[in-house]
Amino acid sequence: MQIDRVMILWNPARNGREGGIKVVEHPDARGRYYNDRSYERSSGACDMRWRQMSDAERVTSLFRLFHQMTVRDRLDPEVVNRALWEIDEFAEAACDSMFPYDYEEAMRRSRAHRHVSVDH
Repeated sequence: MQIDRVMILWNPARNGREGGIKVVEHPDARGRYYNDRSYERSSGACDMRWRQMSDAERVTSLFRLFHQMTVRDRLDPEVVNRALWEIDEFAEAACDSMFPYDYEEAMRRSRAHRHVSVDH
């Protein structure tokens, strides 16, 4: 998915609940806006500020969001990482930051992870 069209939805882990995350295209290919009220929090293309950011600012925002979801909202970092790897620019930036991790191997793993459900 392209970073400028993603919406990230999640529920924090609390009160014995595991939490969950979902990444969707927003609006979708038909121009419909995603509206799932079962998630407490959202970020991305549903936010006016997101639409005004450059791609580099959006990538930085995703890394900040990753930190908030895993530290503040106590979601499993591996689950959040797999969900965010659906976003092309995040996967690219994450591969670049994993030196000396092999980029091609990381992209192969990314493609494999994309077929794993991360919604709880």
